[in-house]
Amino acid sequence: MLAKLNQFKEDKPLVFLFVLALMLRVTAAIFAKGFLMFDDHFLLVDIPYAWLQDYDYDRWLPNSLETKPAGFSLLYPAFQYGFFKAMTSLGVQDPQILMLINRLVLALFSTLTV
Repeated sequence: MLAKLNQFKEDKPLVFLFVLALMLRVTAAIFAKGFLMFDDHFLLVDIPYAWLQDYDYDRWLPNSLETKPAGFSLLYPAFQYGFFKAMTSLGVQDPQILMLINRLVLALFSTLTV
């Protein structure tokens, strides 16, 4: 078995590295829920989820009082909003399941950098 794995690694090193990276990322997505620290990751997930609930989280969007947005890029929150919108339209409401699927999708995206 080990000989076949070494042969595969020598024959197709890029595929081997991609599969190894994907396995590590999927394992981390399943087991690393991230409840220890409060950081920007949670803020960037809270904002689009609040938008889905029709709530302007932390005055992130400009309003009639001419307030300025919080200063994050719109790209990642927009992706998160689309993700949450799609999941809720499919009937997925449990936050644990939402974030597990979210972490798995992000694991697939991050593996593309390999």
